[in-house]
Amino acid sequence: MEAAETVIPATSRLTGRTDASGVLERLFGRIQDRCEGRSAEIQTGFNSLDWIIGGLVPGELTVVGGFAGTGTTAFMIGIIRNLIARNLPPSEVTPVLVSLTDEIPEKWMLQMLSIDSGLGAMQILRGADTETLNESRRRISGYPIAFSPRRPQDVWSLASQMDQMKSDAEGRSRPGILFVDRLEDHYPFNAYESSTMKRKERIAEAVAELRGLAEASGWAVIAGTRLRHRQNEDLMGAPTFRNFWNPTVIADAADKVILLHRPELFVTVEEAKNKNLNNLMKISVLRNVSGPAGECVMRFEGGKGRFEEWIESDG
Repeated sequence: MEAAETVIPATSRLTGRTDASGVLERLFGRIQDRCEGRSAEIQTGFNSLDWIIGGLVPGELTVVGGFAGTGTTAFMIGIIRNLIARNLPPSEVTPVLVSLTDEIPEKWMLQMLSIDSGLGAMQILRGADTETLNESRRRISGYPIAFSPRRPQDVWSLASQMDQMKSDAEGRSRPGILFVDRLEDHYPFNAYESSTMKRKERIAEAVAELRGLAEASGWAVIAGTRLRHRQNEDLMGAPTFRNFWNPTVIADAADKVILLHRPELFVTVEEAKNKNLNNLMKISVLRNVSGPAGECVMRFEGGKGRFEEWIESDG
């Protein structure tokens, strides 16, 4: 007589067992949830990236790095735009909190409107294509997005805003996402002391605080940071952990590390054209504790700050 097939109840997948059977139970539970659309992972909406990482995991810290002008802010805004475009029912919507330090929300929102509408910033400011613009305004304004106060702040001051957004979202089942723009400009717990700290030390404090915030809140936390060039470095090659201001801390503390690279920024216009580098964005997943690492390629329209899936036939 054949043994009956074992069905793993969803509630048992949270078991804390560390033997092989318990670990396999959790792993196959996650696989089954993903296949059946019950996964807690939040899709970025960029299919080639989601194929690698599966999505953003609530309670995890993701660090996104790139050289100045690469598009780290646009990348994060693009994820929010993709969340909005899914047009999910209120109970499944993922709330978003954005923490800024060197920009005002209006400037950030101008970029959001450009990415969503496909219009350039100057077109928007001059009132071009008001029908398209108003449609983007309607979509964005109806989504639960909030901004933190623009001032030097400790990371944990964001926790109260996240709690408030939770209480305002009764009936919403999904946790939220915290986007931290410019990790290196966020201050640790004592804002006055940290303003005199060296950059590497300040980043170490901020990363540690963000890691704890992700775990305590159950939100997915994404922090962008600018990488630094090293002397005599070949900038045509993709950046690595070495380009972080504090690579050891970020490698140890972040659950996911994603690097963005636009090689066209480091060659002449003619070279970029001859080597088919125009609008090319290379995305490298260097670290992923909940899945594999890997690389993918996307298109990036710098004038609109817009990411799109790469199509080989485009050349």
